[in-house]
Amino acid sequence: LASDLGQIEQAIAYGEQLAALRPDDSSIQYRIGTLLYDAGRIDEAIERWRTGQSDSADDALRLADTLAGRGLRDESVDILAHAMRRFPDDWRLAYAHAAKLKTVGRNDLARQALDELIARATPPDATPAHVIAPWQDLFAIRDQVAGAYQQHVPVTFSPGRQSYMMP
Repeated sequence: LASDLGQIEQAIAYGEQLAALRPDDSSIQYRIGTLLYDAGRIDEAIERWRTGQSDSADDALRLADTLAGRGLRDESVDILAHAMRRFPDDWRLAYAHAAKLKTVGRNDLARQALDELIARATPPDATPAHVIAPWQDLFAIRDQVAGAYQQHVPVTFSPGRQSYMMP
């Protein structure tokens, strides 16, 4: 409730009290991490997220992006790999995982991950063009990664609003 009212520091204090009462509930640690993140205390948030358990793919994506933004790219790859096992039907995790693999120089695995993602989503021949259109970007990105892998040039991923610079 305090968080909804914009009283983030008070919400963090309440979360700490609840965590003391329920030390085995890792979702509380994760929620405290989210509050710390909202308060701008990013390093503390990362520590809580590492010890907590999230119940959503969105949380895993945010943690992976935050880790990568702090230079912890290998750990962000691991977070996404774990989240993909928990949420195997969420294509965003697979896409982000491929992008993060590329950022850590694992181009062959990034290409394989994109190929697997595309294979999962390849529509049948009778699919209307308006359904296929969004996937054309993914096909183009896969081809761009393949070209970058051969020539070692930067690649930019842009699914919707998120962008990933691929060195």
